[in-house]
Amino acid sequence: MPSVGAFEGFKKGIMREELLNAIHDEVNRAKGLYPKFHSLHEGYGVLLEEVDELWDMIKASKLIKADDRMKAEAIQIAAMAVRFIEDLYDAGE
Repeated sequence: MPSVGAFEGFKKGIMREELLNAIHDEVNRAKGLYPKFHSLHEGYGVLLEEVDELWDMIKASKLIKADDRMKAEAIQIAAMAVRFIEDLYDAGE
């Protein structure tokens, strides 16, 4: 029988996969709604707006851990970070 620690690692692996899938879905949703970032400043502005929205939720909350709304906002932040890289990183092309 696996140890409790091994089981917890398994659960975390599933959770990470679900989070990565949610981030992937959010990237695709955003791509369907909005054009590519046109500049580093625009990408930064979008990321900052998303982080500010999460910060507003945190300041208004009395919780110790994130709730579902905060999780959703953090997924949007991660998705916009992926989008920033995809749209604006120049690999010497």
